[in-house]
Parts: sequence; structure tokens; C-alpha cells
Amino acid sequence: MLTKNQIDEILNFVYTMPENFYVCQKCLDESDITAAMELFRGSETFKAYFATVVNLGDFGPKNNSRDIYAMAYSVGIDNLKMIICSYFIFIKSPKKYKNFGVNLHSMMEFNAKFLSDWSKLLAYLGLKNQRHLFLASYALILLIICEIVFLKYPYSLKHIVEFSDMSFDRILQRRFKISLFEVLLRLAGWDVKRLNREENLVLDYFRILLSFEASTTKFFDFGIDKITDISIHASADMVINIKKALRK
Repeated sequence: MLTKNQIDEILNFVYTMPENFYVCQKCLDESDITAAMELFRGSETFKAYFATVVNLGDFGPKNNSRDIYAMAYSVGIDNLKMIICSYFIFIKSPKKYKNFGVNLHSMMEFNAKFLSDWSKLLAYLGLKNQRHLFLASYALILLIICEIVFLKYPYSLKHIVEFSDMSFDRILQRRFKISLFEVLLRLAGWDVKRLNREENLVLDYFRILLSFEASTTKFFDFGIDKITDISIHASADMVINIKKALRK
């Protein structure tokens, strides 16, 4: 069984961002896209991630360029911030997964779809801003934390979760008092105890879209339904809004 110190080390790893993250965000806050992209000039991992997400996602008109600078300008500053933030979460991922049916490429494919759909949904709702966009940037942390934590268990809980109504999140809450969504919100700079009406609405849409994307044939093996209990009632208006937003 994991100790509290081991859990604290994992959370510290999750919450700690490299210096380049803050330097990059400063450049983007100043709308200096070129300076931001210069930070990744020598990173083949970033180039592969960025190109995959932009090319597979729907962030606007395609420019068919293979140049990451041109691609960065094409997606717009807000989407660029969201994509780059998601990269810094992506690189926290283990190289291989044992508890979930994913690999690094499928995680990039998921982010391409989820990030672009989230951007379109927020734009349709008139709620698109950096604070709301960044929720999607941190979505993969749900998967990453579970893999890191449960990989350290002396026995696999995968089959217990698969054949019961128990989720990995519920196990974490009962054993370590950790809520995966609270970790995600903290990373995004949200205070779960002080959410206003608009933030609660955005979070409801976020949960619904995450559940929808994860239930599609392409991403069903991710097992997000076993990671956390996304128990949110989607009203008819919410479903209609999502369908209209994603058709745009």
C-alpha cells in the first residue's frame, strides 16, 4: 500500500511546472508568439506533439504548413496558449500504460479532438476565455495520476474496477482523500470551494464533453468512465448546445 509521503511526492510532481512553462506563458501574454515558439526550437517531442494536435484538431482554417511557427499563428493566441499548456501536462505522462488502453500517440489524438471541441463549445456559448480554455489543457492529468499511483500498487486493481461500480477516483478519495477533479481544478487555478454560477456551468459542460468524447469508439479504451464518476445530468438544452457547437 502506498504511503502518504509517496502520494505527496506524486502530487508534487503533478503540481510542479518547469520554468519554461512560465516563460512561455509570459511571452504569450505579451502576444509574442515567435518568442514563445523559440523556446521549443530544439525539442522534437514538442514539435511532434504540436503538429499532431494542430493537424488533427479543428482550430480553424488549415494552412497545410509543416512549419510550427506558421501553425502557431494560424490557431490564434488563445488556442495556442491552451495547446502549449496541454503539452506541459502531456510530458508528465509515463511512456507506457498498464492500467489503461492508451499510448502516447492516442493521447495526442485525444487532445487534438478534445481541445478543439472544447474551444468550439466555449465560443458557441460565449464563454471562451483563457481561464475556461485551460480546463481542457489539464484533462489528461486524470489519466496520468491514476497510472502513476496504481502502477505502484503491489497488485492490480484494474479488474476490480472493471467488474464493479468502483472507480479509481473513488478509491483515491476513500484511501487518500484525493479527488481527481479537485487536482485538475487546482492545476487550472480554480478554487473548488468558491466556484461562481458561471464557473459551475462551465465545469458541467466540461464534464459532459469529457464523458462524450471518452465514450466514442476511438477513445473508449481509455477507460475514463472507470477513472472518475462523471455523474452530471445533461439537460436537453445542454445537449443541443453541444451538438450545435460541434457542427460549426
